[in-house]
Formats: sequence, structure tokens, C-alpha cells
Amino acid sequence: MKRQTITPYRVRQLRERAEKARRLQDRSAAAGRRPGGTGRTVEQAARWLAAGAAIAIVVMLVAIDRREASAPQASGRPAAGLRRAPFESCDEAWAAGSTPIRRGQPGYSPQLDADGDGLACEPYIGRGLERLLRRLLR
Repeated sequence: MKRQTITPYRVRQLRERAEKARRLQDRSAAAGRRPGGTGRTVEQAARWLAAGAAIAIVVMLVAIDRREASAPQASGRPAAGLRRAPFESCDEAWAAGSTPIRRGQPGYSPQLDADGDGLACEPYIGRGLERLLRRLLR
């Protein structure tokens, strides 16, 4: 095996590289303690990032599960509580427990919307209160 000679230039070059690596290592180790710094090391930041990603995944899975649970069934019939035809009367809608019915919802009909505000079978507030509101709004 041939013996290599190391020149003074090469020795100086290796020392500079070692010194630079040591300074870089000291700087990264002190990053968490440096005044005005973030106070977190790379490992801590990685842990926080992983925890945040795990929470985001759980939230998305819960949202997907809720959406699938509320979606209509794939069979030919509508899911329980959903209705394709409008109710015959508000009494029927109240008995089904689906009041008030908004415009665009299954079971809505313009005949059930007495005041035309897009809300059918809304609770009746009574004539006395209705008169009082009319007087106040004059």
C-alpha cells in the first residue's frame, strides 16, 4: 500500500472543515436556549407536526363518518325521516316531527307556507301577540 503524504494546505483545509462542523453543531444545539429564538429544537418541532397531522386525520375521519351516516341510503327508498312528496297538512308534518320545513327540503309545499317566507308549518304565535307586533311596527 502506497503511503500518502498530507500537505500543509490539506491539513489546514481539514481543520477548517472540522471547525465549521463543530460551530454548526454548537449553533444547532443551542437553538432552543438562544434568546429571541423559537425555544424548540428540530425534534420537538417534528413531534408537534406529527401530533397536528394525527389530529387532522382524526377530524377528517370523524367528518367523513358523519357525512356517510347522514347520507341517504343507496336502496330505492329514502332514508327514515326523508320524504319525497310534500305533506298534506301541517298536522301531518308535526306528527312526523319534521317542522318547520324550509323551502327546498323534502316535504315542503307552498300551500303549507302561510306567509310565504320559505318556512312552512312554523309555530303559531297567537293572535294577541300578532296584534301587538303589528301595533309596534306601525
